[in-house]
Amino acid sequence: MKYKENARTLTYRSVPNLAQSQTVEKHVESTADGGAGAGNKCLSDPARGSDGTGGTGRLQRAPTYSAFATIYDKAMGEAVLPSVLDAFSESRNRFAISTDSIADIGCGTGRFLKYLTRFNGKLTGIDMSRAMLKLAERRLAGADVRLARMDMRELVLPQRVETVTATFDTLNYLLSSTDLSKTFRRFATALAPGGTLLFDFIPRGANKGATGGTQHVELGPVRSEWRIRIDPEGRGSAVAIIMHRDDDKVLPLVEVHRQRWHDVGEVKRLLTASGFELLDCRPAEPGGDGNWLHVVARKTGQTGAPL
Repeated sequence: MKYKENARTLTYRSVPNLAQSQTVEKHVESTADGGAGAGNKCLSDPARGSDGTGGTGRLQRAPTYSAFATIYDKAMGEAVLPSVLDAFSESRNRFAISTDSIADIGCGTGRFLKYLTRFNGKLTGIDMSRAMLKLAERRLAGADVRLARMDMRELVLPQRVETVTATFDTLNYLLSSTDLSKTFRRFATALAPGGTLLFDFIPRGANKGATGGTQHVELGPVRSEWRIRIDPEGRGSAVAIIMHRDDDKVLPLVEVHRQRWHDVGEVKRLLTASGFELLDCRPAEPGGDGNWLHVVARKTGQTGAPL
């Protein structure tokens, strides 16, 4: 999740629906207990207020990308996709990246996979969210795409692929250096010798000085409140998305999305240790400010590093 803050309001970068929302509250959190490691401990739970609910009444917790899946494309996916496609296309041309077989990790609702079908390669989509995979299955009906529910830290493919992709900040959901290292080694194991890894991520130090805010978004019958916490040192974020439906009589649902914003030097070291050669690390958008990076790395060994 990418952010932008100016002197008056905090908005999600590249997301028109949210950019038009009014910030109604600011939250400043203490970060004295250290970095945004496992669980982003430096950030309080944005789903709770002083009364335990933030004045919204009782909330029913939902898994990440479950209820939110129904509005994800309109709220975020459609706006970010063009930048993802442009970065992929540029890297594909520059580094002669194979599209014969691709595994897309964190495939979500399948928008990027849908684009990849034009290359007529063998495609696999991996995600942890059942709700997102159901939407991907619907979008990709009739296409030769294999979808599977799997934790990327435990990635196992039936056969090696030429290319692995992980876009839309997927790797920022890994909340420790250990998880990031393990995932890179899994990616290396999944790739054929000489295969290519492409991913994007928000780096440590992004949006430094920002603290967070609250925004309200309406998409069709779904009303949502976004409570955003950003570590002022740029180490990570926590966002509670509280969703109500006008026609529902059940309790409001809340999903909490936590991200670790990885140190660039750490990412490069872990790639090398996992058997990759770094080919490129650049802003994910032309003229970008470096708060969102696109990375291309090539597998150099015959197999992935030991797991």
